[in-house]
Amino acid sequence: MKYIWSAVATLVFTVFTIWFITLAMQQHPQLELAVKNAIAANETSVSLADFDDWTETYLFGPYTTREMIEEEIGRKFRGTSLASDDLSFLLVLVDTKNSIRYAVLPRIHRGNLITNFSLTNTGEIIIEYHR
Repeated sequence: MKYIWSAVATLVFTVFTIWFITLAMQQHPQLELAVKNAIAANETSVSLADFDDWTETYLFGPYTTREMIEEEIGRKFRGTSLASDDLSFLLVLVDTKNSIRYAVLPRIHRGNLITNFSLTNTGEIIIEYHR
């Protein structure tokens, strides 16, 4: 019986570890860092051209639920939800293989208050500051 519990515990641990690793792989920390650096330098845009080849980009504001994200992008989304978050925006990127990556974009960074992020047709994130 001891071996059965040990095997079950190992299996559960393995499943949760794989799930967390998969979730972490969907996040795009390089893009998040590029946006934070742009905000710190008071830049008004960040190009997505340096961050892989994306066929679809979506931008979600504060209080967006996971269900709202899935309805908009038309596929399952396992990333973070902004349902109770008013300090972040969420950028979701879909590539040619339908894999999804996302970046959590801050509304406040190093004293700079961001009023809005927007996307252009040329693949740039426009940053609007509160002045």
